[in-house]
Amino acid sequence: MSRSRCRQVQVLLLCSALLCGCGTTEAGSAGTASPRVGSPVPGGSVSARPMPPGDMPPNYGDNNAWKRRLELTPADRRAGEDAARRVRPALERLRKAGDISPEAVRKALEGLGFPGDRMGAQPFRSVLVSPPPAGAVYYVRVGEIACVTGSVRPEGVLVEVGGPTGEGTCLEPFSH
Repeated sequence: MSRSRCRQVQVLLLCSALLCGCGTTEAGSAGTASPRVGSPVPGGSVSARPMPPGDMPPNYGDNNAWKRRLELTPADRRAGEDAARRVRPALERLRKAGDISPEAVRKALEGLGFPGDRMGAQPFRSVLVSPPPAGAVYYVRVGEIACVTGSVRPEGVLVEVGGPTGEGTCLEPFSH
């Protein structure tokens, strides 16, 4: 084999090795494979929960990374829990009074002092059930990124504290 032909084969092998390895490791991982579950977002990071093994379409983990909630700092966790302690009794009063419309939920959240640009309420959306169930889903953004989310239904009030989705929203979009 000529010297130039040997050099061409070496370059081809090097390029192949580099291309085959793309996306399987991350900087600083010392060559160990690491599943990618999302990119860090200012104010938080995506939980490092790899997708479970099984029969999944290609790129399922990457395509669904937006659903994974960002982790909260201790300060954001406290802000969320403090807000949740205020939200639950107010929404429970609405439920007991039978007024669980999105408008009533929004007014109750405003009455607690949450600014309109950091909270919201909307009706349940229906895919298989028509009409949609009675009640509302809501969110309140507190601290840097903490989200208090949940629902108000005739059967009860749900209040949860967590980080925003990978896209930065408190409520998951209806479809993506």
